[in-house]
Amino acid sequence: MSDLILELKELLAQKKLSPETASRYIRISGASVVRWLKGTSKPRLASQRMILEGMERIRAELPDFRTTKEKIAYENNKEYRRLYGRVKHKLTKDDKVKLFNLQFEISNLYLDEIKKLDKKYNG
Repeated sequence: MSDLILELKELLAQKKLSPETASRYIRISGASVVRWLKGTSKPRLASQRMILEGMERIRAELPDFRTTKEKIAYENNKEYRRLYGRVKHKLTKDDKVKLFNLQFEISNLYLDEIKKLDKKYNG
């Protein structure tokens, strides 16, 4: 296995990406990526260039978590979107009001903090 494919394999493990998802960044078929990772075929020169560009896109577009809190916040947001998609058509008016009020309170807390920071740094 070439160094390039080993680097790709490590990047996919680090970012927790499937070959099919990575193929969208590389802009080549998922089957080709799978074959390269399994070692059943080698990428040609044009594909190697596409792999390098795809890895740059992956690094640029996908978060590289610096802290556990960042990772938890990102995962919580993904989980929220997943669950909300499952229940949104079943929500009662009361449920919607409760969720809206929570979002409202959180946004107010966040805005208050940003205002304090703006005053601290910009006078």
